[in-house]
Amino acid sequence: MKTALTILLLFFSTILLGQNKYWSFGLKKNGICFGNSSYFNGLRFNFIDENVIKYNGINLSLATNSQLTNGVSFGLLSSTHELFNGFNISGIFSSGNYNGILVTGLWSMTSKINGISISGINTGDTLNGLILGYWTVYGDKEINGVALGTFYVHSKKMNGLSFALLKNEFSIQKGLSISFFNDSKELHGVQLGLLNHAENNRRMFRWSPFINFNLRKNATK
Repeated sequence: MKTALTILLLFFSTILLGQNKYWSFGLKKNGICFGNSSYFNGLRFNFIDENVIKYNGINLSLATNSQLTNGVSFGLLSSTHELFNGFNISGIFSSGNYNGILVTGLWSMTSKINGISISGINTGDTLNGLILGYWTVYGDKEINGVALGTFYVHSKKMNGLSFALLKNEFSIQKGLSISFFNDSKELHGVQLGLLNHAENNRRMFRWSPFINFNLRKNATK
């Protein structure tokens, strides 16, 4: 009887530590968890994440939040991670640093993304990889890779391919931009659109219909 009780306690545990209250099925911090565990490996269900330090596995919550997560995470409303590695889906809003795939229903506001990011409004300091915005893509510092914005793509630096129906706007562009209106202060590449502007081209070539290009490394006005 004692042996059976010991085994039962090993597999079913309830931990109450301040805000980190959870019930788990498994061994120590491994298995299936219901509640707000700070550390856990396995399958985790919670209402709103708080004080989550590290998680490995699959997490489902209304609002996911962690210092470090490795695996798959579903935030039905929002997702906020200091560092996330894997596949994350957020219903409305997401923020933090992501390596892998990030899908957000409305607004993604990341510090850095490496991989694939899909959102209604896709914003961040540094966006690396395939960045898709149903409405707009906005990189505060730089975009490296492919940026697809239904209406508008903007960044201080753009390295790669950019497509927007209405406007591409960059301080520095290296690569190819395609849009109704392409605008770049410093162009090192090609613009394709109804109207194109490259401020660092020679005066008579700064504005051009259909195509504009600058393939010189150090073009001057």
